Amino acid sequence: MVDSLGVYVPAMVLQKAMGLARLFFFIYMLHELQHGLWGLGAMIFTMAAPLLTLGSNHGLVRYVSFYEVRGRLSVFYRKLWPRVLAMVAALAVVAFLAGKVLTDLLIVSRTRSSLGYSQQLWICYAAIANAMLMALYHNMLGFMYGMRAYRLVAVVELFFGIVLTVMLPAALLAEPTALTALWVHLAAVAAALAGGMTLLHIGVTRLTDHVPVIPDEGLVMEVDPAGEEITGAVPESPMPADTPEAPEKNAFERVLKFGSVAMIATLLWHGVGFVSFWLTNRFAGTAKLGVFRAFLMLGQSVIFIANSAWAVIFSHVARRWENDDRKTALFTLQAAYKAVALIMMTLTITVYVSAPLWVRILPVRYQDGLPLLGGLLMFFQGITHLSIMTIIAKLQERPYVIALASLAAGAANVLLALWWMPICRYAPAGASWAAGVGLYVGAGLVTLLYFYLTDVKLSFVTHVVMVLPVMLLMPLCLPVWVLAVVWMLLLAVAVGTPWCFQPDERRVLAFYIVRTAKSLKRVFS
Repeated sequence: MVDSLGVYVPAMVLQKAMGLARLFFFIYMLHELQHGLWGLGAMIFTMAAPLLTLGSNHGLVRYVSFYEVRGRLSVFYRKLWPRVLAMVAALAVVAFLAGKVLTDLLIVSRTRSSLGYSQQLWICYAAIANAMLMALYHNMLGFMYGMRAYRLVAVVELFFGIVLTVMLPAALLAEPTALTALWVHLAAVAAALAGGMTLLHIGVTRLTDHVPVIPDEGLVMEVDPAGEEITGAVPESPMPADTPEAPEKNAFERVLKFGSVAMIATLLWHGVGFVSFWLTNRFAGTAKLGVFRAFLMLGQSVIFIANSAWAVIFSHVARRWENDDRKTALFTLQAAYKAVALIMMTLTITVYVSAPLWVRILPVRYQDGLPLLGGLLMFFQGITHLSIMTIIAKLQERPYVIALASLAAGAANVLLALWWMPICRYAPAGASWAAGVGLYVGAGLVTLLYFYLTDVKLSFVTHVVMVLPVMLLMPLCLPVWVLAVVWMLLLAVAVGTPWCFQPDERRVLAFYIVRTAKSLKRVFS
């Protein structure tokens, strides 16, 4: 797992750095109105892409390892893709036919605007075209994630980021509109999809399906009885004994059965992310939406590293779970969760405290959006911490829990936004805090109830770490430097004492850190 993290996370950091560069292209080259339109187009293809997959990309992440350990991966691959392609194409046609309805519902604002309706309609059509290709792109990545082919994922993602970053400035200089940006994005997705599918096909066809695949090259670390050192590897559990003769017979149905529920959950999660975004457009106007989106994307850069880490952690934990090594799976998950949570909280507070300085690099018309930052950072922190629930729900094949958490978060977000937006001096700030508090309270209650009802055995410290996002409310009544001081003290206790990490967790994490450093040293040498 640490080898995968050492490759995938740095690649995703580089990809996100290119994303931030593109964000500044939008901020400086587009009017706020056009920037808001681009955000609405991105909202549509982000929401529509998982819908067009019917969740098959989530099913692939979950079940590729199932067929791999049974030596049937290439047969599974060949039978799956024609069905996926036909499904996505059929659903995309339906989406195009519903373009006018989607435009009225998602793009048109109640405030007076200089935008013509035809321009807004074309934004919708371009976004649907993006969604169609992104649905196939997500399925491709889902297969790669399931194979734990993180070098391949990193290559494809970086290629997409480079193509988009190179093409976008030139296109916006020629025609600075949201529609131009959407067509450029479509071209970049098409290029990455074509290249990625070629590489995936080569990789799968080179695998030997006659012999069951050894689960992975990762190690289950055992601590010496004296507690002094890590003694080495423990053999993985054998291939499941109940292997059917042709498990891929109902492969597509199996993938969709799990994935469709996971798709609903993902769609709801994306919806939660866009509730305050859509309300800002609806009631405050598309121009203010452009400012909202700028801070939304700046805050999202903090969670991007966590998402990259969780993608790697999940597939490795799932592999141990599939081999009935559930004790090690939960041990690894909790240790990784606490480490990721502390790192991400440190980065989040650093961004929050330094905001009055770095916000000066934005155009003056965007600097008024600084009050948005606190609520949006709390929103992304909530997503980071709730990832432990989503992973456990997927391992237990209960994705409906994720859907329930999303519904609770969305409902709380809407209620709080309708309450806070009218009474805030800057209405979008009320929407941003509604997003952060609504997600944490609504989804958090569902998470605690789920853990209680299913008797999930997580440590007390893990539950304490889940409370950390509440600290981001402190600057509402205290100077922001107080938050920094309190966090530094808590971080010192967590790192310097055995309170947060038990001795066995510390030894494993220390082993991972040393191994990562050696891997990076080899890369740079």
